[in-house]
Amino acid sequence: MSERVDLAILGAGCAGLALGARLPHDKTRVLMLEPRVSYSHDRTWCFWARPIHELSDLVSCRWNRWHIGSGDAQTRYQHASEALPYQCIPADRYYNWALARCAANPAIKLATGISVQAVHREADGFRVDTSAGPVLARQVVDTRPSRNAHGDEPLLEQVFAGCEIQVQGYPTDSAGVMEQLRADAQGLLFDYVLPLAEDRVLVEATRFAAPGLALDVLQRDLEAALAQRGWSGATVLRRETGRLPMGLPARHKQTSGWVQAGISGGGLRASSGYGFLRIQSWARQCSEQYARSGQVMGHPDEPRWRHWMDLTFLRALKARPEQAPQMFAKIAGALNGDGFARFMSDGARPQDWLRVVAALPPALLIRAALT
Repeated sequence: MSERVDLAILGAGCAGLALGARLPHDKTRVLMLEPRVSYSHDRTWCFWARPIHELSDLVSCRWNRWHIGSGDAQTRYQHASEALPYQCIPADRYYNWALARCAANPAIKLATGISVQAVHREADGFRVDTSAGPVLARQVVDTRPSRNAHGDEPLLEQVFAGCEIQVQGYPTDSAGVMEQLRADAQGLLFDYVLPLAEDRVLVEATRFAAPGLALDVLQRDLEAALAQRGWSGATVLRRETGRLPMGLPARHKQTSGWVQAGISGGGLRASSGYGFLRIQSWARQCSEQYARSGQVMGHPDEPRWRHWMDLTFLRALKARPEQAPQMFAKIAGALNGDGFARFMSDGARPQDWLRVVAALPPALLIRAALT
């Protein structure tokens, strides 16, 4: 491969495809480089949103109710919202939608099975060294998740291992967003249980832990979660794993013509790990700017006050992981359904923040804020 293009998109996962699906049909040359050779149902994206939105047709499940279980006594907090239901989009639906839109755009070429080795600035743009040879690009959007622009390590990682199983008789009217909230020597852990249909459930063991936690720890957590519910012998339809950085410094300033996007570019909410809708919003803005000016853009800057609040919360979780289950339980107890959905996304109102801050241990937050 030796090509010259106007725009190179490095990585055609969630963020790369989100941008490619929205780029204008014009005479620019766009090359998308993706190391995988094929797409599969390898993950599930969930979020709180209005019932009708841009990607409503891709939503496979909606729950107007969700619950959180805390502590050894399993205090249960039940939330409900008609305005902001919890929703899920399976990866295969999203990939098929985005790939079809990219294929219909004559400006875009998707090259799979190709890894990016390095990016170098040159006089008239960038040279992208790949496993198939160099690519010269006027601009670059880098969505690769495994690298951060400044080499920074996150405060914590959200790591999960899950499987979709066949079961019968599990209630489908409520999503288990955080079940069995607990803590051990390696940090906060909880189970994520989504009833996808009358005979299918997605179960994930999730931890907020120090960076680098081995995934085999999560596999043991997952086996324990299945056993605790009597599902050890259930038929496994598919598996998924993930590792999300939480609390990267707010320093993803971009080099002119080369921007980062997606997980490493500011696409995740620091305190919750939710990022799907943030990435879609960035993709819309970036494509609109590209259509107007021919220039790409990175994610909008996180509001400083919200980034500071999120980092303070994460520092508190990191400093006192044994208190993490109680902190999440207090947040759940302090907010109603609409408020919780807003807080876990990007729409929290001042009164939501005040209720959250009032519910958390003040001494712990003060110490975390001063570190």
